[in-house]
Order: sequence, then structure tokens, then C-alpha cells
Amino acid sequence: MNTATRQTFSDEELRRQLRLGEDSHWEFKQIEFAGDKPKSPRPHELADEFAAFANTDGGTVLCGVPRTHNVVALLNLIVPVLPAWDRWRDDFSQFTKHAVDARYPGHFATATDTDAANAMRICTEVRQAVRALLMPRR
Repeated sequence: MNTATRQTFSDEELRRQLRLGEDSHWEFKQIEFAGDKPKSPRPHELADEFAAFANTDGGTVLCGVPRTHNVVALLNLIVPVLPAWDRWRDDFSQFTKHAVDARYPGHFATATDTDAANAMRICTEVRQAVRALLMPRR
């Protein structure tokens, strides 16, 4: 017996979920192409997501959502909702520059002790801002 149902979402519902991010009922997938053929996600990756949802309360796989590890690109997604975060734009640009060096030491510009101290300061500020949003003081 097929118990699958098709559900439609309004643009506003999709935008809201994109702002909230993935959870136990939503999975976002970036679609990558090689020419005109989909390269990623592979069929078995989608099957794993569908099986996981089938074994729980169900869920939605939303395809076409880009993934990024570029913190400036992530900041660009956050700033429309939290404009005050734009103050970290220059600092986040530095993180992106040095993120590659951490994976491939010696092949790119290296971070100095001053860069590392600045990164720690910014991480502390961002962590405090996130905690304040998630756990507001009463």
C-alpha cells in the first residue's frame, strides 16, 4: 500500500524553511551538473534520504539548494535577516582566505599569529551573538 502523499508549499513557507535550515523533516540538496546530466546528488544518496524519512514521520527533500563553506556567502544569507551581522564582513573574508591554507598547509598564504588571535576574537563574538539569539536572557 502506497501511503506517500504529495504536499505543496507556498513561496513563503519555503523561504521560512530555508531561513530555519534543515531539520528532522527537511533535507536540502544541491544539484550539480556535468553538462546537461545531474552529477550530484547520486540516486543512492537520494534513496538514503527517502528511506530515512520513510522510517520516521516523513519529510521533504528540497532540491536545488546550494551548499557553501564560504563564510562570506553564508553571511550574505544571514545579513538580510540580521543586518547587524554585516559588521563581520571584513573579518569573515579573512576566514575564507585562510580556510584553504588550513587544508593545504604551505601551499597558500599562511595565517600569522595576529591573524589567529583576530580569528579567535571574531569566533568568540559570533559565538556570543548566536547564543544570545538561541538562548535570550529573561
